This record gives sequence, structure tokens and C-alpha cells, in this order.
Amino acid sequence: MKEDVTIGEVRMAGGRAVVPIVRSVLCSWDGGAYIAAEPVAIVVAGPGGALLIGSAEGDIPGGRVREAVERAYAALRAGTE
Repeated sequence: MKEDVTIGEVRMAGGRAVVPIVRSVLCSWDGGAYIAAEPVAIVVAGPGGALLIGSAEGDIPGGRVREAVERAYAALRAGTE
């Protein structure tokens, strides 16, 4: 079984950038594999700051949160240029 936390694609809405943080689980065996993914948090960033809305289940690695915030602000900058 392999578990991973990944950063989803940035979406823009209402002048804000929304970035999902997703936990995926891969189980494999001789006969096949099973993969499951669920959103565990969302970063919403706007001109006034960023907000992390997350699940109380399990920890999200700090590096992943930082990466999501950086992607959100990069998308906001790209949208204003």
C-alpha cells in the first residue's frame, strides 16, 4: 500500500485561486490494483491573504501546504499580468 499527498490543479474563481490538496492510496496485488483519492484540504488565496480549509483527519505535510499556497499566488500573479 502506498499513500501520497499531492497538489491539484489551480482553479480561478471570483478573483481568487483555489488549490486542492489530495490524499491518494494505491493498493496493488498479483491480480490487480485499487486506487482511491480524496480531497483533504483546499487553499483559497486572494489579494488579502490565503486560507487553508482542511480536514481534521491526519496531518498534511507542511511542504505540501506551502507548495499549494505558492501555486495559488503564482496563478493570481499570472491572472493580473
